[in-house]
Amino acid sequence: GGVCDHCMHNTTGKNCELCINGFFRLVDSDPSSADVCRPCDCYTAGTVDGNMDCPQIGGQCQCKAAAT
Repeated sequence: GGVCDHCMHNTTGKNCELCINGFFRLVDSDPSSADVCRPCDCYTAGTVDGNMDCPQIGGQCQCKAAAT
């Protein structure tokens, strides 16, 4: 198969099947949807090491202890 050179809508990967850093997709989302990759929207002060990245699927930020 071919390789995507110009992924759109915050996607990346060989077939634009992944979200770029700082974005995630919901478990039940349609991979062909224009808004498949959503911003992680982490609150910097509540995340471990101020990390704004979240897992590719689900999007749960890595929170400090006692943060939600």
